[in-house]
Amino acid sequence: RELAHDLDHGLYSKSAVHPEQVRWIESGYAVSRQDLSIAESILHDAAPAVFRMHDLMCEPATHHHWARIVVQRQRLFGVRDAESTTGHQYRSGRLQPK
Repeated sequence: RELAHDLDHGLYSKSAVHPEQVRWIESGYAVSRQDLSIAESILHDAAPAVFRMHDLMCEPATHHHWARIVVQRQRLFGVRDAESTTGHQYRSGRLQPK
């Protein structure tokens, strides 16, 4: 719960008190396949000014920073499958909640 709260507020680092916490923290920073797909489309050189993807309105000029963070998190922490559980559902990366 605490990690999800941090992500919702744009915090992308966490201290672990016990080594067992590290895997939970790192898995919590992994991005969803859908967010990665949207981010890559936003960052693509040929992206239109506004487009729709996964029922979300995407604007590269507005969402560029978010997309760069998602791609960087994917490089550092990987991609999580929709079925995997980390104790919470990450929602802050959504451009628009469903």
